This record gives sequence, structure tokens and C-alpha cells, in this order.
Amino acid sequence: MYLTPSRILYTHSYDADIRMSTEQSFSDMAKSAIHGSVFPKLQVVKKDGFHFTLNDAKLQVYRHLEKLGKCGRVEVERIALKEVPEGIRNLMKAPERVRRCTGGFKYALI
Repeated sequence: MYLTPSRILYTHSYDADIRMSTEQSFSDMAKSAIHGSVFPKLQVVKKDGFHFTLNDAKLQVYRHLEKLGKCGRVEVERIALKEVPEGIRNLMKAPERVRRCTGGFKYALI
């Protein structure tokens, strides 16, 4: 399954730890892109009609690449919500006025 990075939500609020991790991830992934490697899959969970990443730093990289026109869609591995620890599930809250998946790849404003 493939999704547009901008349609995937972060699990956590963006913070300095993610930024540092993102810089390393971006460096590693940029090297892969230069050498023609395939980008790694992004693990996502669908909750309340939204897709949330289980790796915020990797999503940050994919969103940056999307803005640069280097990544239109990313391959995702869908993880069952029941497999995610309750504490992580509780962090998965969509901000107001975000697009909700209404089925398939169609989205509608809430």
C-alpha cells in the first residue's frame, strides 16, 4: 500500500529529539537515494479514519522529500491498532481541520 506523506499524521508532537533523529535519518536516506536504493517502508496505524506513523522522524524525512518533489507516495506497512501499546495509541490524536480517510484513498475535511 502507498500513501502520500502529507496525508499521514505524526504520533507525537514535533520536538527536538525528533529533529535530531530526522537529521540522521535524512542523511542516511539521502545516501540511499543517491545510490538508487529503495526507501524503507513506513509503518502506519489506522485509527479513527486517520493514518498515523509509528516513526515520526522517518515521516518528517518523507514529508521533506515530498516538498522537494522527490517522493510523491511512500510504501507503508499497516500495523494493526491492537498491536500498538495503549500509551502510544493514546498519543494518536488528529488535530482539528485535518483530512480524514473516508474509505480507500479518498479524503474529506472534518
